[in-house]
Amino acid sequence: MNIATHPLHRRKGVAKRLLCHALHHAVGMGVQKAVLEVRPSNLPAVALYSSMGFKIVGRRLRYYQDTGEDAVVMSLDVRGKT
Repeated sequence: MNIATHPLHRRKGVAKRLLCHALHHAVGMGVQKAVLEVRPSNLPAVALYSSMGFKIVGRRLRYYQDTGEDAVVMSLDVRGKT
């Protein structure tokens, strides 16, 4: 799944609300861990995920085909969170 915010609506909490909704739904389905990949150059996204408790757990080399950029892998234990 991809979550994106239109440029005119950035910095208004939209992405955070979308991610919170998706995580809440996932917890309701019994998901225990959320894992995502993000471009390390996407500093606003990395900051958002970090602020929500995601931790860097790895890196996928040359993950993005369009640029050859690596992906940072982040994980969040969602057990017991709603």
